[in-house]
Amino acid sequence: MVHVATAENLKFPYEVLLRSVLKHLVDAASNEFLFIADFFKTSPRETFNRIFGRTISLVLENIENYLLTCFDSVGLLIMIKMTHLLRLVMQRRRIPVLDSLFDRISLLLWPRFKQVFDANLKSIRNVNIKKIGHIDVTPHFVSRRYAHFITSLITLQSGSDSGIGGGGENMMVHDIQLIRNEMVALLDRLAEALPSMKEKRVFFINNYDSVLSVFHDRGILCEEVQRFEDLLMHQRELFAEDLIRNSFPRLLQFVLQVLSTDVAAASYYLLSATHFTSLSDHLLRLPPGGEATEQQRKWRWS
Repeated sequence: MVHVATAENLKFPYEVLLRSVLKHLVDAASNEFLFIADFFKTSPRETFNRIFGRTISLVLENIENYLLTCFDSVGLLIMIKMTHLLRLVMQRRRIPVLDSLFDRISLLLWPRFKQVFDANLKSIRNVNIKKIGHIDVTPHFVSRRYAHFITSLITLQSGSDSGIGGGGENMMVHDIQLIRNEMVALLDRLAEALPSMKEKRVFFINNYDSVLSVFHDRGILCEEVQRFEDLLMHQRELFAEDLIRNSFPRLLQFVLQVLSTDVAAASYYLLSATHFTSLSDHLLRLPPGGEATEQQRKWRWS
């Protein structure tokens, strides 16, 4: 990696460099341990630790120094995933001499990831709406940034059968739910800047659809997708209700008057109105499991 970077004048992110170092260390440790076990016969692990002790300490010290100024939660999760996969490589080789190294790396990475994630969560919760750009009915840039961020985390979390490793899976699921709730609350606050209820409905629909489009483009299938689909469907239903209420007030008044004795049936008729082209078909349609009212029978046989 160093020779390639020097020759081509390239710069790589830290997780790429760490992957190169750890992969080389894994291969070297495997070969050296097998040689030590075959040549010295007794206490190969103790001999191995004497040979590689300073190298392992140098790797850990370098990671510690980097984490002091690291605020890249996606990069941290990549390193956590990479450490877990290299541990599995050593397990398949049946050479568990680097388990302590992987344990210590995980103990360094997971707390830092939690700190950075909580900082992102706090920034959404405490954001000053007046400083995040113009607000209209189009999708806000915060929605797409949130969608790309969550997509990266979920992809890394579910990218293999072995999971993310390090024992932080449950914590990640909980944190993703928290940041989703804060994001929905932020959209609520942004919508308050719009003057009319119609514009607020359109704002919600466009932003939820923007988040879902990123999820679908990346092939994400998880609870977050279902949650935003439910939110989108709810806002579409409210928008349709408002549209019917404003465009056909007398029709709405008549339907509610006819069905005033059955609130559930009234809601059913109202939400299904857009699916019928005939007013008589709409008025005479029975709700699921319901029976025709006296007024409906008069319309049906008149």
